[in-house]
Amino acid sequence: AAFRLAAMMTGGNPLVRAVRAPLLGLAERSKESALLAVLTDNRRQAMCIDIVESHKTLRFSMVIGTRIPLHNTTAGRAMLAFQSDAFIEAYLGSIELRQYTAKPPLSKSEIVAALTVVRRSGVSENFEEYAEGVGGIGSPIADPTGPVHAAVQIAAPVGRVMERRAEL
Repeated sequence: AAFRLAAMMTGGNPLVRAVRAPLLGLAERSKESALLAVLTDNRRQAMCIDIVESHKTLRFSMVIGTRIPLHNTTAGRAMLAFQSDAFIEAYLGSIELRQYTAKPPLSKSEIVAALTVVRRSGVSENFEEYAEGVGGIGSPIADPTGPVHAAVQIAAPVGRVMERRAEL
């Protein structure tokens, strides 16, 4: 696991190489942080494998290798929405819903409803469900060989994301 993470951090991952230029462009156009996340090997979490941080003083930052939940994060939800219904049901049955911020956690039925919206629109949104003061908008990266296992997201202070929601 440590070797795979080191390879990702040094550009040894073909997905990181393939998505790096679009990720740089996304960060440049949005003027916000942009990140790439993948499903972990056990498909129970998302892991940040690349990030381009905003140049703004107040910005979102994440350490490469950070693992985050699927159900209440932008990138995680973008990937979870495109897993099989059986996978989603098993995943939701295996997690404990806990409160990470001042916002109460979504119920399992609310998570399913949010995943349905992501499936229809191809866009995942999150406003302070996992990190206080942070908002995000993201999309899955389609894989023609199988299920979605990666996503990109723009993350920033929640006020800026809400203000620019349609644009981002």
